[in-house]
Amino acid sequence: MSTTSAKPRLGLKLLAALVVVAAGVYAVIALLRPVAIVEPVVTGEALDAKPGNVTVVEEYSEQLTSELAGRVMDKDFKLAPGEVVKKGEVVAQLDPTDQLLTIEGQDQF
Repeated sequence: MSTTSAKPRLGLKLLAALVVVAAGVYAVIALLRPVAIVEPVVTGEALDAKPGNVTVVEEYSEQLTSELAGRVMDKDFKLAPGEVVKKGEVVAQLDPTDQLLTIEGQDQF
């Protein structure tokens, strides 16, 4: 028996074993993957409705601050719940009436 024919057979056996192990790992991963069952929304009477409560908790809270005091103008408020805000984006505008009155009062003196 020669050693040259044993090396290719050993390589083939190692390759076959590697393929079997890889197929087993793939099968385990595929079987453990969660599957979402999706159904279309249909309007109608709820046949098996259960009463309940849902509590939504924010991931974190961010306090908005301003250098000046004042009321936020409703007409320019541009933030909806869950909306993403980018750095430098204007979210709300303060009502300038108080500051304008202060400036006018200082001009009189």
